[in-house]
Amino acid sequence: MIVGLIRKVILFIYGYVIFRKKIRVHGFFKVENPSNVVIGDSLGINHGVFIQARTKIVLGNNVTLSPYSILIDAGLDFEYSNSSLGRKKKHIESIIVIGDNVWIGAGAIILPGVTIGDNCVVGAGSVVTRSFPPNLVIAGNPAREIRKIVKR
Repeated sequence: MIVGLIRKVILFIYGYVIFRKKIRVHGFFKVENPSNVVIGDSLGINHGVFIQARTKIVLGNNVTLSPYSILIDAGLDFEYSNSSLGRKKKHIESIIVIGDNVWIGAGAIILPGVTIGDNCVVGAGSVVTRSFPPNLVIAGNPAREIRKIVKR
């Protein structure tokens, strides 16, 4: 019981030190550039989450990042050419925006330039390569709309 309490306090401090804001932390995670991450109220972040934040990542209110989800806002885009060198590579980077009330499932990967609208659920293991409007369940590789979320 004491060990669990100590762990909760350590995780709370860990999250606060990284983001300078109170968040719900359920395990250790990695953020490469915390100053490039903008978070809303009530962020929940789980064990193994990786946030690159080379440019900028915006996380809305009531966002949950499930275990081992990945937000990558920069990478390499390979362009093939007919030159003797074989192929050229180009560095790409673009902002990621996650709306309010979004749940990112375990192991999901969000790639550069993606905006996920409010009230969306991203299925576990999905690879999100493009933006989606609000109120959807999205899943797959590449992610696609599974169904609309209807508010009751």
